[in-house]
Amino acid sequence: MIELISQLRGIEIDYGSFYPFWRLALLFYFSSIALFIFGKQIPAMLCECIALVVAFITPVFVSTFLAISMGYPIVDDWLMAADARLGFDWVAYIYEIDKYPLLIDFLKIMYDIFYLLILLVPLLLVVNRDVGRAYGFIFGFGFICFISSVISIWFPAKAAFYSYGVLPEDLENMVPLVGYGFLEQFNIAYDGNLTQISIDNLSGILTFPSVHAGVAFWVIWSARRLPFLGVPIGSTSFCMAVSAISHGGHYLIDIVAGFGVACLTAAVVWTLFLRDRPTFNEYHEPSWKTPQSVLLRSKAQTR
Repeated sequence: MIELISQLRGIEIDYGSFYPFWRLALLFYFSSIALFIFGKQIPAMLCECIALVVAFITPVFVSTFLAISMGYPIVDDWLMAADARLGFDWVAYIYEIDKYPLLIDFLKIMYDIFYLLILLVPLLLVVNRDVGRAYGFIFGFGFICFISSVISIWFPAKAAFYSYGVLPEDLENMVPLVGYGFLEQFNIAYDGNLTQISIDNLSGILTFPSVHAGVAFWVIWSARRLPFLGVPIGSTSFCMAVSAISHGGHYLIDIVAGFGVACLTAAVVWTLFLRDRPTFNEYHEPSWKTPQSVLLRSKAQTR
């Protein structure tokens, strides 16, 4: 689908530039096969989870650029009005955060912990023998990213720092790198000047809904039953969602929309992965053998 859309838009995808991601994904995937052959079920699934997460990175980023390249009207005015209806003064909030350097550093760490959480949570779920939720989490991560890209087709925005006119020189301690850094790539994609997508020009360019917030709430839901770790991981994820306002240039309504996407994802994953969850032993095989094992189990149940 992504390849078809890119061809229709006249945009070339430089797959070769993404070789580091594919190489890493294949390394862990074939490692999972080898570990399964030697009877190492848990290490095999850990490697497979890493492979799946890494494999998602390329199509996720490419989909965001294709979405923005559709060129629908900019909706920053609508997003600012939505924040106003929520009673949220974005500018006052940013200037208040700017008074506290330690808070700024803390929120920066929380914002940057995005990929660590995406990788860590499924591994912890596998170790906890909650394999259905682990694979469901990875599926949910991809679902959140792709659904957010689809939504953003009709809601492209240049984000809050630009729209409210808060410049880097207006702030004493905060350096809004993300708030302005993505605009060059956003404008190239939005203005129809994007001819090639490669690893060299990728950056997060979606505003509504916030993928950071969506993934944060998704982590909270998925990790809530982890013994001893559910609360700290959930608290960290909530801070990551909050950090998207100041360090990602998001409106408050973006965070609310991210929460909605996470709720939709939870419903989908529950239906597909968790409602009739197999036991751990039924999940012992990596995905390259799953279709056959599922077929055999299905035949056994119908006898």
